[in-house]
Amino acid sequence: GTQSHNGTQSLHTLRLWDEFGLMFGASGCLTPHLWEEISQEMKAAIQSAATADAAPPVLLVCGGKDVGKSSFCRFLSNSLLNSYDKIAFLETDVGQSEFTAPAVLALHSLDEPIIGPPFTHQRDPHFGVFFGDVSPADRPTFYLRCIAHLYHVYCESFKPAGLPLIVNTQGWVQGMGLGLLLEILQLLQPSHIVQFQSESASKNLPPLSDELWSKEMSLGSFLPEHCKPVLDTWSPHVWCLSSADLFYGAASSSQPSAATLRHLSLIASLSSVLSLHNSTCALPEEALRLAPTVAIPWHQVAIHVMHCSVARSQMLYAFNGSVVALAKADASQFISVGGEAFPHAPRFLDHDPLVHCLGFGIVRAVDMTNGLFHLITDLTAEQLLSVNLLLKGSLELLPSFLQKIGEEDVPYLSNQFSTSVMGATVLKKRVNLKRRR
Repeated sequence: GTQSHNGTQSLHTLRLWDEFGLMFGASGCLTPHLWEEISQEMKAAIQSAATADAAPPVLLVCGGKDVGKSSFCRFLSNSLLNSYDKIAFLETDVGQSEFTAPAVLALHSLDEPIIGPPFTHQRDPHFGVFFGDVSPADRPTFYLRCIAHLYHVYCESFKPAGLPLIVNTQGWVQGMGLGLLLEILQLLQPSHIVQFQSESASKNLPPLSDELWSKEMSLGSFLPEHCKPVLDTWSPHVWCLSSADLFYGAASSSQPSAATLRHLSLIASLSSVLSLHNSTCALPEEALRLAPTVAIPWHQVAIHVMHCSVARSQMLYAFNGSVVALAKADASQFISVGGEAFPHAPRFLDHDPLVHCLGFGIVRAVDMTNGLFHLITDLTAEQLLSVNLLLKGSLELLPSFLQKIGEEDVPYLSNQFSTSVMGATVLKKRVNLKRRR
């Protein structure tokens, strides 16, 4: 059975906290005392595993939205890095990734402290998968396959070296979101679980217990034999913590929303792409206009739009002016449609691929005459040689990158368009309609 701990939180002037990594009080920095207790127990578990030549501990953090999961992950990572040279971090929240642009699931190797909000410490992962959307709602099976693959990479790369693993999860804990979390728990079988609870019932998970995760396992086929779970021997150590708003007070309305933080993370990721050769550009639209491009022949890459069906005749239109993930895939999966008549046509995929994402780029233009993609990217020439797949997801260029500069025309923007045409605008969500039960 599980071991559970609960208790009130107390002030302790040791660590940094909040969604930006900082929280200061009258007497200095504030940290819940129980957070320190968990940190000490994790260090003891790491030492015990090393002494017994056993598997390193895996700690998973779960709970609803805005309860302090990411803040706790930063705190625990920094605390462990005070004692150990390196730890592993698995990001499963595609909506608010800690170290990458949104829509990416990633396994990281951390060797330096995490200071500040996510958009201030973007970094390349050890292995990243481009999921393509900021929510797993439409593709839950693919989402779980991605996490299973990343855990397999951890087992192969970091587990033998004794690196502990911290797992951050999404804040969707109702309906399908709860089912996904239980699948992840069954898959990873963490040795330690931190569950945050809030005063708001909609943000809370049901109490984690053997009854919840003893249901039939459905992920075994995604993993090699040595990574498959053995539920009979799994007895995690569970802490149930009060959410951060109960400890520090409710979040201020001036704090950035999840959508704003996603935009900032995307801007941070693209800034490295756009400012590589334009350090003097003060405005993002100038950087986009002046950034040099790399010409990539169509036939050297395959193109694919994630999570939706786009006619191949319209694919180039979809990619023009888009943010794309640059990936390396097995070329035997690519579909050639040009034949002998069009040997230089781009290739396609008929499924969403689970591949290593090497970075991001912006398709600045599509040369229909010469069959070229003009790509803005910060990948080196050597890295680009490995890229053979361009993936488009739900990430879009922000309006700030496309504003008009003086009297010059700006690509991809036009005012010669009527929104009065039926179907020309985005469908509005109807929040006043009740769903069927």
